[in-house]
Amino acid sequence: MQFRSQVRALLRDRGFEFCDDQASVTAQHAGAPQTASEGASPASGQHEDLVQRGLDSSSCDHPSQSLRCTISDNEDFWSSTGSASADAEEALLYRLQHPLCRVSCVRIAVYRARYQFGEPVYPPRALSFEIGEHPAAMQPVPGRFPVCFTDEVQTFVLPACAPLGCCVRVRMHGKVQQQLEDSAYYVAIRHVVILGDPVAPAALPLCRQMFLSRPQLRLAGGSSLPASSIQHPSRHKASQQAACCGASTTAVDEELGLWCWPLVDYFHDGEEDDLA
Repeated sequence: MQFRSQVRALLRDRGFEFCDDQASVTAQHAGAPQTASEGASPASGQHEDLVQRGLDSSSCDHPSQSLRCTISDNEDFWSSTGSASADAEEALLYRLQHPLCRVSCVRIAVYRARYQFGEPVYPPRALSFEIGEHPAAMQPVPGRFPVCFTDEVQTFVLPACAPLGCCVRVRMHGKVQQQLEDSAYYVAIRHVVILGDPVAPAALPLCRQMFLSRPQLRLAGGSSLPASSIQHPSRHKASQQAACCGASTTAVDEELGLWCWPLVDYFHDGEEDDLA
């Protein structure tokens, strides 16, 4: 730690900045959005790690730093390519283990490059999430989540009205750390965990039957659905979340306790798309 501080002091004297210096961290928290839902997650034993595999990344700096490196909790990491602008964005896309899941929270560990002078950490400035039944049909999760400039694990609790789905896209907004060698901005992620629960297989045909028997729930061609999937067993909670998301409680099925709006695309053709 003392050696790192000495190296950083020398580099700062030459005009190089580290995003996790105290001054930078203070400025980050001062300007952080107030709408973030970051906080303590539910106990990990109550939810399943839903990630099956990585599907795609917006960029990759080297084949050894691919998306698959973020699935295992070790010192491997995914890195973006370098960008000239700190406003550049990146995205990681994951396939979940079940046909339909409710996502409770996402845990992310940013990578600290201990082999580089000053041991910089490479976080994005903020995160947003999308969930859907297919990579081409994703629905946004409300809100944007500020990221702390640290390599410690951070937990981002998703709102209760987050969509159901089997794919999750993690969008990274902004790059805050330059690399000394080329002065380009990078984002590097060491580990991603997506926690939640699968929708019970027995409920899927019942949900499909409910959807097909209620033509008022179908949308005209070209219409879109709000991110308003309700994921709690009681009508009381469903009604509360409906008010939060601006949805009507008439879509709540009391026997199933599920919203069918996020299932429209899933059941429209009667079968799941192949995501090989």
